[in-house]
Amino acid sequence: MDIAFGKLKGLGIAAVLIIVSYVGLAGAGEFTYSWDDADSRTWVGKWFWANRLQDWRVDSGRLECVEVRQQKPLRTCHVLAARLNDAVEGFSVSAKVGTLKPADECAKDAVAGFLVGAAGDMEYRSAALVHHSPGKDGGLIACVTPGGKLQFRDMTEKKFPVIAESDGTVEFGEDGIVLKLAGIVEADGYIVELSGFEAGSDEAAASVSMSVKAADLAGNAAMLSHPGSGKNTAGFWFNDLSMSGDKFDVHRNRTCGPVIFTQYTLSDGTVKLSAQMMPLGDEDSRNVVLEEKINGEWKKIASSEWEAPSYVALFRMEDWDTDEDHKCRVVYAGGKDEGENYYDIIIRREPMDKEEITVAGFSCVHNNKRGLESGFYDWNMVWFPHSSVTDHARSEGPDLSFFSGDQVYEFASPTRIDAQHLCLDYLYKWYIFCWAFRDLTWDMPSVCIPDDHDVYQGNLWGQGGRHAKRQGLGGYVWPADFVKMVERTQTCHLPDPYDPTPVDQGIGVYYTNMNYGGVSFAILEDRKFKTGPKSEEALSKDPTKIHLLGERQLKFLEDWSGDWAPGVDMKCVLTQTPYVCLHTGWGWGKRLFQYSPPSEDFDSGGWPPYGRNKALRKIRKGFAFMIAGDQHLGSLVHQGIEEFDDAVWSFCVPAVGNYYPRAWYPSVDPEEKIEGLPAYAGKYHDNFGNPVSVWAVANPNPVGSGVEPGALNDFVPGYGTVVFNKTERTITSSCWPRSAKIGDEDGEFKGWSKTVDMLDNYSPKDVAWLGTVKVSGFDKPVLQLIDGTYGEVVYTLRLPSNTFRPWAPKPGNYYLKIGQPGSEQVEILTDLKATAEKTDEVIEVRFENK
Repeated sequence: MDIAFGKLKGLGIAAVLIIVSYVGLAGAGEFTYSWDDADSRTWVGKWFWANRLQDWRVDSGRLECVEVRQQKPLRTCHVLAARLNDAVEGFSVSAKVGTLKPADECAKDAVAGFLVGAAGDMEYRSAALVHHSPGKDGGLIACVTPGGKLQFRDMTEKKFPVIAESDGTVEFGEDGIVLKLAGIVEADGYIVELSGFEAGSDEAAASVSMSVKAADLAGNAAMLSHPGSGKNTAGFWFNDLSMSGDKFDVHRNRTCGPVIFTQYTLSDGTVKLSAQMMPLGDEDSRNVVLEEKINGEWKKIASSEWEAPSYVALFRMEDWDTDEDHKCRVVYAGGKDEGENYYDIIIRREPMDKEEITVAGFSCVHNNKRGLESGFYDWNMVWFPHSSVTDHARSEGPDLSFFSGDQVYEFASPTRIDAQHLCLDYLYKWYIFCWAFRDLTWDMPSVCIPDDHDVYQGNLWGQGGRHAKRQGLGGYVWPADFVKMVERTQTCHLPDPYDPTPVDQGIGVYYTNMNYGGVSFAILEDRKFKTGPKSEEALSKDPTKIHLLGERQLKFLEDWSGDWAPGVDMKCVLTQTPYVCLHTGWGWGKRLFQYSPPSEDFDSGGWPPYGRNKALRKIRKGFAFMIAGDQHLGSLVHQGIEEFDDAVWSFCVPAVGNYYPRAWYPSVDPEEKIEGLPAYAGKYHDNFGNPVSVWAVANPNPVGSGVEPGALNDFVPGYGTVVFNKTERTITSSCWPRSAKIGDEDGEFKGWSKTVDMLDNYSPKDVAWLGTVKVSGFDKPVLQLIDGTYGEVVYTLRLPSNTFRPWAPKPGNYYLKIGQPGSEQVEILTDLKATAEKTDEVIEVRFENK
């Protein structure tokens, strides 16, 4: 920041009063706020963003910063409704400021006041994260010490040095002081004047002024509290905030709460909708209402209550009219200071008549480059709110959003773990995700499932929900109530679980089925039941004791793969991580790009192979495609079990943002190359012996991406889309870098898009054949092939047409069920022979008057 100071040290009090009067002229942008009538709570109000959530509270009719540890400097509460623009116009900011304990007991280097001009080149939500560390685009601090000295400090320089200080002091009383910052336009920019008024006085007790370039004042404005150092660190309180002048753009629609986010699902005529509230207080109403606009009037259709510590209100509506869009809103009448608030949503008509259903997939949402709490930081390295991703995804016209895990990172995204305030620390980071992605979820269904980092673990082997001292032993390392809170915030809107029986420690489950738009989705938990690699079970080397999904989810998959309800044409599995270990390098530097053998990663879905194979055998019975994330490496593979390509296709979407990249640069040759594909492609066995055909990988480039910022784009971030064509029975995956331009059809990662046939999700090489089935009197019946010897279902699918030649994995006796299972419209054909050679046999199936 290029600053001149000291020019107006002698400016009198009368001149200061003139400035304040000037910038408050009628017609100027104006925002005022008082906490006088606010109930006690953590949430500071809908027009503010607090860093961090747990550092601030509303109490005793004022805003208080209660984080006073020396290790947590420069706490900020950003004003969302008013932002300093690029115009060279006057402005004023004022507030009451006080100390939480007597001023003479506070650290001398503690300060409180205003931060202005924070991250002016960034979107207001990005800028709202500025706190803790000075650095590039950090802004200008206008503050007061407990001793009453008024200061300007440079938030762009290390240790935010004092660059101007008052000669006089203002004395803190029980009612605090009034701090006023005014800006006057001069030829070369601004003169900024900070004045301190003792309670009840119209005369400034002290003031300080300096000159500032106009460009240095554009950006966010915030209240700031800095604890100082030593044993007497201090917190401060604020009230009666006022911001005015044409320098301010006022946006009263820029709110953050009391409802910050909604998610909903629609399945089999039932809507479940979650409303994520901000952390309200005991005196705040718990009642939340859902209204629908019917014939031009808003009508109450459901009510709920928010629960702590998740602060989620859940609505459930059965027998929903799926043929129309429904314009709805969540209504919350909060405390005396907030009044009635509305959060608009649309519950879409179910797209049963659409030929194509599009799923947008997201994973691994790091919000910034490391180092935000390092003491000096380039604020341009904040990647949140990921607008390039959400805008591009919206342009693709998705019908469903899928968030496959790591919506939250416990470390450095943006801040370190705060174990003393674990639930609020999670909510702070979860709210950042909500704030970014609510633009996608307000008017379309979404599936959101937590992964390891969401429950604050680097890796998660849940081993049935038990507690673990160390994650490798299998289990959850944080308290069960914390895990349950995380799962409620992310998953309670999902359709009811297949089997709701809790696992160990009373932790719930959410694995379930969702039928939407003609596609049946199995939503899995591939962490909760997984065996820890350092557990006794794993060390026994007995594969039957080492689980991936566990017997409960395997039973679910067996039932789901055979359940083709009316209207279901295709199937898809949504899970956290792909069932293969597909990387050779990771981290930073040469190790990432070295050509190496396939890695051994027990966190991947390639381990345990026995459990992985059991899962894939169930999934392929329904010809399901798989979508996952987690690996920070976009990939498209064809899975194998006994041989290459005898199981399902799997798409791993890239990370939205990450700083732990992975790569697939195998030093071994593929067992079979795939013509026309890059050298890394082909048929491989991963380190656990799993056969996999690699078709596309979004590898990082050793020379970088050429797209700034490199710290983000060099690690190949992005998202994916999957299009299910119900007529052609095809699945097309696309993998988009976050730098892709809307409308650029050639902007995908190399290797995409790729279209596969649904039937290729179970396509062994050597098969036996039954006769050709011809069905009349029934449009698109379900066909189920059953082993005639063991009675086991081989596969089930809805036929794309009324003529189909079934195959079997080996010659032998089989029987077929054809029609609509669960109804009277089913024909069972027994004693059918499958032979190695195709025959001319035709199996006629006639449905009369059905």
